[in-house]
Amino acid sequence: AVGAPTVPSMLGEEPARFHAFLWTSLLFSVSLLLVPMGVAGSFYFLVASLVGGWLVFLGVVGLEPAVEERWAKRFFLASVVYVPVLTAGLMLDRLLG
Repeated sequence: AVGAPTVPSMLGEEPARFHAFLWTSLLFSVSLLLVPMGVAGSFYFLVASLVGGWLVFLGVVGLEPAVEERWAKRFFLASVVYVPVLTAGLMLDRLLG
């Protein structure tokens, strides 16, 4: 309605779901790099693994051919929750450790 180009409007629904999975997997991997870099510790690793794993799992579910519209709402909610939970995990890790 706004006229802004999006992956679903330009390429279609299936490529959009693949992009969601691909970028989520990359985001999850990069978030875990804070541990070997010495920025975060084991508590952050646990939080990042759980919330990131949840997001990647939803991305995998989105790759199924007969995915429901409900998946998009769940994936969006998970992506909105992901960053604040990850940030809180990092802050708590720094406070505890």
